[in-house]
Amino acid sequence: MDESWHYKNFNMVKELDIAGEFIYNGITELNGMDVIRDNASTFFTLYTISVGLERLQKIILVLWKFDTIENKEDFEKSLITHSHTLLRDEIKKYTKGLKVPDFNSRENDLILLLQKFYKSARYERYNINGKKDVEIDMFNSYINKHIRQVQRSVFDGCILLTDDIKDFLGKVIGSISNKYYQLILEGSKKNNTYTYELRVGSKAEKVFLGNYKLIEGKMNERISFKELLIYLRNCKEKSAYLKFIDDITPLDFDPPLVMDYINSISNGNIPQGLVDEVETIYDENNYSFERVQLVDLIGCSNVEFDYPYVDECYQILNNVIKTKDIDDDTIKSIDDNLCYINDDEIVEIMEKIKESYKLYKKENSSLDELLNLIKNYYDEYHKIISDIFDET
Repeated sequence: MDESWHYKNFNMVKELDIAGEFIYNGITELNGMDVIRDNASTFFTLYTISVGLERLQKIILVLWKFDTIENKEDFEKSLITHSHTLLRDEIKKYTKGLKVPDFNSRENDLILLLQKFYKSARYERYNINGKKDVEIDMFNSYINKHIRQVQRSVFDGCILLTDDIKDFLGKVIGSISNKYYQLILEGSKKNNTYTYELRVGSKAEKVFLGNYKLIEGKMNERISFKELLIYLRNCKEKSAYLKFIDDITPLDFDPPLVMDYINSISNGNIPQGLVDEVETIYDENNYSFERVQLVDLIGCSNVEFDYPYVDECYQILNNVIKTKDIDDDTIKSIDDNLCYINDDEIVEIMEKIKESYKLYKKENSSLDELLNLIKNYYDEYHKIISDIFDET
């Protein structure tokens, strides 16, 4: 395999996934902030978005500039920079003529802000006489320049991150990300690579295949999570998974705090207060590690929650064959378990057995004929279970 193609394809598709992770994490942190203050949240937002966009820029240069440079070591050295504006201008030079919109003033100013932050401001606190809030000043200046109405905290005068400001910043970051992703798509076509491919369900997929409105995407996630809560609270459907949850005795949470917990979790943060309350309740009730293991199974995709009911139906059929007897109670037992089974093949087999029993009750068949049918279905059932065990 050509080393150059391998570099542009496999190395860069991983870098694309990494860049998307950084940008998404930055947006998540931004979405959870209420104010621009000298704290870890502000730093993390600027840091992760800076890194994400910078790595995105370098992927584009690999796709568009790499083949034009004879000395590959010189090319590698050219990527050792944290100048977002330099990388932006290099990209513009090598992708000239492509039908990808140029950056507007809001986007160019944000790129300049991220460059200043990453090259100097992020280390200010390590300098004895450094300015501890230089990144806040830059962030504030950017917002004051591009947003007309800015609200401030009555306590310290810090800019409040209203939904409008978050939405604005999300759109700017999303637009930059999308324009760069379009250049990656075009560069992939030029190099006949699959660099543009995104891992299904990844954070990068949400960033690059979304509608560029990244904060709106976070709201969609929040609403989706809350809809799931409503479903779990109110659904009347039967499933092995839901029954598994229902059979676990709930903890006695403090109701007024639940709303705060849900608010934090829906914004991507599991609050320490919730963790502390769970630990307290566990200690007070002497819950064993067995409960931890049981609860931890919730959400595990590799757990067959319906297996106890699959096995129970199997044992019912086995008993019918051994005793050569079947009655209405047998069918009721099948129904009691069947509603918790997800396997379509098993459900189909059991439904056929129920239908055969109805015909038998109408005296359209003899008991021997029914038992022979059940024996055949039992053999099919056995094969399905054996295949499941073989797969696991």
